Amino acid sequence: MKGHADMFAALLKTVIRTGSLTIIDSTGRPCLIGDGSPPSVVVRIASRRADWGLAVNPSLCIGEAYMDGTLTIDSGSLYDFVDILARNMNNLGNNAWLALLSRIRRSIKQHNPLSRARRNVASHYDLSGDLYDLFLDHDHNYSCAYFCAPDDSLEQAQENKKNHIAAKLILDRPGLKILDIGSGWGGLALHLARTAVAEVTGLTLSVEQHKISEQRAAEAGMSDRVKFFLRDYRAETGQYDRVVSVGMFEHVGKRNYGDFFAMISKVLKPDGIALIHTIGDVGVPGAINPFIRKHIFPGADTPALSELFSRIYS
Repeated sequence: MKGHADMFAALLKTVIRTGSLTIIDSTGRPCLIGDGSPPSVVVRIASRRADWGLAVNPSLCIGEAYMDGTLTIDSGSLYDFVDILARNMNNLGNNAWLALLSRIRRSIKQHNPLSRARRNVASHYDLSGDLYDLFLDHDHNYSCAYFCAPDDSLEQAQENKKNHIAAKLILDRPGLKILDIGSGWGGLALHLARTAVAEVTGLTLSVEQHKISEQRAAEAGMSDRVKFFLRDYRAETGQYDRVVSVGMFEHVGKRNYGDFFAMISKVLKPDGIALIHTIGDVGVPGAINPFIRKHIFPGADTPALSELFSRIYS
């Protein structure tokens, strides 16, 4: 009878076709997987419990096992290990168990009521500002930067993104009223207010982001034109010439897509413009990776285009 580690190795053998992966199970026995091509990685599994979890739910447990030290990289790098897995993602359907897990995840329609939305936001965005200082630009723009040239710095790329968004919103006259849904640390709202001499309302559910945003508006002398509220988008009732949302839609939840676009339709003036920026999924509609949902962005989902358009025009 196969042991738990043999189960995990057998699962990977159905998926890994390119690259060289060696799994050393909890008894010290190695199993070679792949075609021998680079990169080459040796992974060690420290316990039978980890063996079992990796076989039952690899999408969640590979990351968790690495975090708790029950999966270690003996040779090669973590990047190489992830590279091998990514290269072979299209082979997941070769394994009946992984195919079943994929179908189950596709059927999940994440619900995100207000109470849960607040908890989810707090778990990620109410962390210490010192953490975000380590990897964000000075303006604390969180989502995808826009690199116009290979040598653009992160600072420049985020400035490019803000200018690109402002151009798409057609800020052609002063006094526009703009709603920023998921306003983060306030950088985009302040930029748009300066660009168009506009009145901007920012919405966030993060206590830390709200505090910093208000402080930044005050320091810029713009508190009269740029206001931030601890408010869920579903509670907004104002009327706006422009609506923008950058990197927030991933937190809406698939069950709430219709409500989100209905809310935008309600608050946007008849001649208004809305710009929704989100990280999308190029595959068939499905749920986000379970490790990311549990440990990085609780409650999050990445939409497929088909899911978006079916809600926008419904």
